[in-house]
Amino acid sequence: MLRWACKAGPRRYDRAATGRDPAGPPGGGKESVSHSTGSTRTAGAAAEPGTLAKPLLSGMSHALRNSLNAIGLTLMNATRQLDKEPATPRRDDVVAQLRLAVDEVEVARATVVRFVELARKLEPARERVGLGELVDAVFAHERPGNLPPPARVDVGPLPALTLLCDPKLARCALAEVIANAVDAREGSGRGVRVSAARDGDAARIDVEDDGGGLSDGTLARCFEPFYAGRGEHQGLGLPIARRYLDAQGGSVTIENRSGGRGARAVVRLPVA
Repeated sequence: MLRWACKAGPRRYDRAATGRDPAGPPGGGKESVSHSTGSTRTAGAAAEPGTLAKPLLSGMSHALRNSLNAIGLTLMNATRQLDKEPATPRRDDVVAQLRLAVDEVEVARATVVRFVELARKLEPARERVGLGELVDAVFAHERPGNLPPPARVDVGPLPALTLLCDPKLARCALAEVIANAVDAREGSGRGVRVSAARDGDAARIDVEDDGGGLSDGTLARCFEPFYAGRGEHQGLGLPIARRYLDAQGGSVTIENRSGGRGARAVVRLPVA
């Protein structure tokens, strides 16, 4: 899993990789959209994934999770048994391969859960939560994924706003958006900046990166389920974030920053 740890003083967060967390969403994982030389176009709203056969998806996911649980348990038992054997190069190699297989099973389990997040019925709570409390919770929450450390996120001074939202869904949605921005840095070594301000009856949270920006095609499709600008990603993080925010009267859009200096995601949540 990736642990987001808060440092003392002005908000600055660094990730320490500690393995993988099989728990999955809400909130887990990272998806990104490929950033290339972009434009000033803003990503529009994505349709609810009503074309998914929800009962079929639910049944399939349940069966897959049961099978993956059994496979993972078998692999872990085999690893424990081999650990008791005398150490040899051959045994060590087999143990290493078994542990890698266990990791992949856990990732597959988390992926299945994320598929369900696109289809399950959301019934968000309406609770009062401080903006600073919500942002801090994003980085304290243990999330699955495999973004390479280090990744620095600088959070500017936050206004003393009280939100009216579902704390868990809002936290997970913001985590997805921030993770996408972190990955968009494309190894530049630069950080991601989070700032916020009141915007009418909503809190506006800006998440900016210094990547290369987004193409028009990516801006038009980045909230589509299963669309990914890079082949190694599933294209689920941003669609899930939008579902979570839309369900509680919030929103998220993505646009290119001026001068080709990266992208900006704008999250809005209702103010109490």
